Amino acid sequence: MRRVSLILIAMACVAAAPAASRWTPKQAACPLKQAPAGLSAEVVKPMLPGAAEDAEISDQAAEQLANLALTCAKQTKVGKARLDAYIEMATWQLTSAGLAPEVSARGIDPATLGAIMNVGAGRANPSFETLSDADVTRMMVALKAKGVNVDALDTDAWHVAGAWLEATSRAYRAGMPGK
Repeated sequence: MRRVSLILIAMACVAAAPAASRWTPKQAACPLKQAPAGLSAEVVKPMLPGAAEDAEISDQAAEQLANLALTCAKQTKVGKARLDAYIEMATWQLTSAGLAPEVSARGIDPATLGAIMNVGAGRANPSFETLSDADVTRMMVALKAKGVNVDALDTDAWHVAGAWLEATSRAYRAGMPGK
């Protein structure tokens, strides 16, 4: 991928250890349920094709995201020791939610892509920081079999699909509902 938002870079660097215990259903669901309209789209704006190479999440969106995570943590009684992991989960959830419509807009159904690449609730959710040639080939063959004209997809479509795969996989590994 040619560009990755600061959120993805920060989260990849942190790569928090798995949570000591699973999130409660309320804890896991809170960030997506309470996110202000448009926040997930703002979170991913810097990573979308056409954004400046040095684009960053806006201060307003970063503040909204932090406030959302802290509010949910307080409401659902997330302990201080687990707060960083909770913020990570919320960030990946909103990143995944913001990228899903972008993937769809480029002619790829996120649910189909998730099934092909073993991403989503109850799946393996592997890392996609770098897609191997075998991963890309498997993905293209499977998408083609599902009726997607993979030859018509441009670099931007693959960039967004790869970013969605990584964000969604990380969201589920961090405890997004349904895992």
